Amino acid sequence: MSYRFIERERIHYPVTVLCHVLAVPRSGYYAWRERGESRRTRDNQQLLEQIRTIYTRSKQRYGSPRIHDALRNQGTSRTPSRSASDAAGRTPRSQESTAVSRHDE
Repeated sequence: MSYRFIERERIHYPVTVLCHVLAVPRSGYYAWRERGESRRTRDNQQLLEQIRTIYTRSKQRYGSPRIHDALRNQGTSRTPSRSASDAAGRTPRSQESTAVSRHDE
């Protein structure tokens, strides 16, 4: 997100310049700073800690299916894709069909 970039770079450049270059309102940046972390971000951090603990305890042998099973056994219900993507630090991509079907012809 642009605001995170601004936060990192504000020691090198003025916030006004960064906001102008990124075409975001300065007031939006300051509102973002005051807001704090979202609930989902906090949940993701907690989930990531659980995943790392499971992965470390398994001597780095567990993949996403076993990690998901271990999370479920601990009472944490997450989908396998969310667990795996959180462990990798990314969000799952949406599945769009790229095939062109010509069933009507």
